[in-house]
Amino acid sequence: MRTAAVSLFAIVMTVFLTPADASERLTYPGYRPDSIADIYQGNWKVSEDQLSGELHLPAGDGPFPAVVLQHGSGHPRNLGPWYDKVVPALLDAGIAALIANSYTGRGISGTSGDQRQLSKAARIVDALMALNALAAHPKIDGGRIGVTGYSFGGIVSIETADRRTAEAVLGPDLKFAAHLPVYPSCGSHRAKIDMTGSPMLFLAGRQDDYTPAEFCEEYLPKLKAAGVPAEIKVYDDAGHGFVKVQDRYLQNAATFNDCGISTISEEGYHEIEGMSEKGMSWAEMIVEAFKKCGSRGASLYGTRESQRLALEDTVGFFKRTLKDRKSTRLNSSHQI
Repeated sequence: MRTAAVSLFAIVMTVFLTPADASERLTYPGYRPDSIADIYQGNWKVSEDQLSGELHLPAGDGPFPAVVLQHGSGHPRNLGPWYDKVVPALLDAGIAALIANSYTGRGISGTSGDQRQLSKAARIVDALMALNALAAHPKIDGGRIGVTGYSFGGIVSIETADRRTAEAVLGPDLKFAAHLPVYPSCGSHRAKIDMTGSPMLFLAGRQDDYTPAEFCEEYLPKLKAAGVPAEIKVYDDAGHGFVKVQDRYLQNAATFNDCGISTISEEGYHEIEGMSEKGMSWAEMIVEAFKKCGSRGASLYGTRESQRLALEDTVGFFKRTLKDRKSTRLNSSHQI
């Protein structure tokens, strides 16, 4: 009887001590190219930074599909309440989650008031470096890695689907398998749309005065005409930051909505209000664009319903595009 009791105690302790969420730190390099043109020209591997993210793995041996979660202008800790919901939901679906962090390794606390601190190109490369590191992980299926991002992270979710960008950094054999930009800025449209072909779903809020849904709705027909499998869902009673329950105003947030839709040229330069990024730095372009058509102030607004919808759509999208997709067993990263 005593032996049986000890055995039963061991089983119970094993159940309670086995974590439902095995997490670890994943490190990867970050770089600071100034423009997308730098990426196209092969000049992206400059000013190396050491970055890391929190990798959460489902129970089992894998290999698992995975999702990179890319924060926006705010520090990733600001998304903690959302990560506490979406990460367990992805794990329950058998999908690993990497909470990426482009800021801590660079000593940045946030960029909403000053976007000069980190260029769009650098953030795009960060996400591709995270993809590369994940693809090398023994428990991750490198052919089934998706990306989602919030606000500026949503821009990253869009721009990592650009074929020339992905291949310039990682070569032709590694790419994100799915893209889910969440309340992204769609203020910059590609002059030439040449995407990897991976599916894309935009989630936007009709009440968003920071990154208006209308700019994304104008982009969708262009993407579809170019053969991109892209869709959009707009939540009527939701504003910027709708993955969290909140209602507040960011007095210092820099917005460029009055600039209208700018263009990313075939060379990889932003063209806005008759001004070209060619011949100037990212920081200089931000300053000049803000002088011409920038403003301050934006709202953050989300409800329990918008959060519920975002959670449902996030998990559903990645289950369809990653979990239910046939494994490619691609587990080797690109040699950077």
